[in-house]
Amino acid sequence: MLNSITIRALHAEELPRVQELLRAASLPADDIDRHAANILVALSGVTIIGAVAFENHGADGFIPSFVVDAEFRNSKIGSKLYEAIMERMKQSGITRVGLMTDTAERYFAKQEFAAVKREECPEFIRNTTEFRIYCASSSTIMIKNL
Repeated sequence: MLNSITIRALHAEELPRVQELLRAASLPADDIDRHAANILVALSGVTIIGAVAFENHGADGFIPSFVVDAEFRNSKIGSKLYEAIMERMKQSGITRVGLMTDTAERYFAKQEFAAVKREECPEFIRNTTEFRIYCASSSTIMIKNL
C-alpha cells in the first residue's frame, strides 16, 4: 500500500538511495552528486521512491535525471515530482527546460515538451555531460518553454 507522498529536497545522506534507484532503471548514477543541491525526492513514509534533478544554465534548465522506483510507477509519483521540479525551476528564473530521454518521450510530450533534432539542439544541452557522454545518439532531445 502506498503511504502519503512527500516531495522535498534531498538530504546528503540519501544520495546512495537515489543512485540505487537510477542504477535499477539503467540510468547514469555515478556523478549524480554534482546535482545534489537541485535534487528533489519523493518519499512514501520514510522510503525514497523517486527523484528528479535539474541543472541551472542561466535562463535555461536541464533535467539530467528523473526516476521512479519500478514498484511505484503509474501511481502519479512522476507527476508529483515533475510538478515540483518545474515549480522549483520557475522560482530559479528558468524560462526554458531541456532533457534527453530514451524511454519517456510520450510522457514528456504530454507535458508539452517538443522533440528537437540532434543537430538543432540548443547549446546549453550540447554542453551537458549527459549529451556529451551518457546519452546515445538515439536519445530524444526535448525542449519546453515555461
